[in-house]
Amino acid sequence: MKSKLLFSIVIFAVCSAFTITNNPSQDLIGTWKIDEGSINGVTRSIISFTQKTNPDLADQLEGQEEGMKQMVRSLIINYKADNTYEIQTPQGPQTGKWHLENNNTYLVATRDGKPDRKDSVLEISSTRLKLINRERGDTTLYIRP
Repeated sequence: MKSKLLFSIVIFAVCSAFTITNNPSQDLIGTWKIDEGSINGVTRSIISFTQKTNPDLADQLEGQEEGMKQMVRSLIINYKADNTYEIQTPQGPQTGKWHLENNNTYLVATRDGKPDRKDSVLEISSTRLKLINRERGDTTLYIRP
């Protein structure tokens, strides 16, 4: 009986040693793009958000919705290990710094000349990143390109 208990404890210890721990910061590092299922929602959300600050521009964007969707599809975000990020946009790259806070429930982006953006993290893994953009109020799924 003692040998079975000892054997069980040893097996449990060995299996526990190989358990992979989830490290959200490491999972975030690398290149991401917006999942096709989020394109329409992100596009509509950008237009709605622009409506509040620049109604004339929002009207122009609405008239070019298909072009806006293409632009959203082309966005590529690269989160780097040094806690900087770069977004490739048709207008050129945008850079800043990032960090996770509050036990990985928020992804905070620091941007030049703008207030920090604090997105709620719904899911983060090596293949999926799902965020609520609290500025615009939309939910976006990112995947690896």
